[in-house]
Amino acid sequence: MKLLLSAWLFVICICLATQIAAGSMVLEVIPLKHRTADDIIQILRPLVQPGGTITGMNNQLVVKTTPANLEQIRAVLAKLDNSPRRLLIRVRQGILANTKQQEQSFSGNIASGDVSVGVNGTGTGSREGLVISGSDDQGNNIRYRGNETRSQSNEGNTFMVNATEGYPAYISIGQSIPVSSRTSYVTQGGGIAVNDSTEYINADSGFYVLPRLNGNRVTLLIAPRLTKVGPGRAPILDVQDVETTVTGHLGEWLDIGGLEQQSSSSGQGIASKSRQSNSQSRSVLIKVDEIK
Repeated sequence: MKLLLSAWLFVICICLATQIAAGSMVLEVIPLKHRTADDIIQILRPLVQPGGTITGMNNQLVVKTTPANLEQIRAVLAKLDNSPRRLLIRVRQGILANTKQQEQSFSGNIASGDVSVGVNGTGTGSREGLVISGSDDQGNNIRYRGNETRSQSNEGNTFMVNATEGYPAYISIGQSIPVSSRTSYVTQGGGIAVNDSTEYINADSGFYVLPRLNGNRVTLLIAPRLTKVGPGRAPILDVQDVETTVTGHLGEWLDIGGLEQQSSSSGQGIASKSRQSNSQSRSVLIKVDEIK
């Protein structure tokens, strides 16, 4: 009997404690000044006391919790609900191209009696380069020419976009592609006229950047978006799932990738040969500055 009475007393105490706790809950609507409810709720939810709730929409939070816990949430919210920092994002695209061309050719004439044989290998270059020649008093002569040329070009483009901390920005580094079309129509005199026209279509390529700041350090989440030219010269959108993250300081150029391309070609004649090699290196750098 005493055991049963003790059990009932325990249940009654639990019920009373629950009612007291529920009765001490308060419901508060908190307006947000700068951040949205979706940004804040995920951060504050772990701080809400058991039995409490936090919801919201647009620029308002609805919090149900104890008065003491509500003050704690307000204190944290005061540090989070700040104006997002305005940023200037610069992207620098560099293209370094190298070309190397080599040529070798022989030419000459050999005479014996009434027979004369000549070989002419002039190559394709316009510069003489190294020339070695010789002849004798019999009318025989020979000439060797070797030439090597190198060229280098360095191009760079810088793109800029304004952004806001915590919000994605899109940086375009695309081009306009000419697409030709032809239309035919019947004239008033019964003839047929043809009209040719050229339309420029944007083949937009670039990437999305999501900047997040922690003091003077910046973390960038980068997702590429590429547009390729397909059959009929129509642009085809190719949104890739590959993402990368880079971290650095404000005002610092960060390397986010590049591309290396190489090609070569050669030719050969009866008494000449040539070889050309090309290489191209592309690099992409990004820098974030705060606009104050």
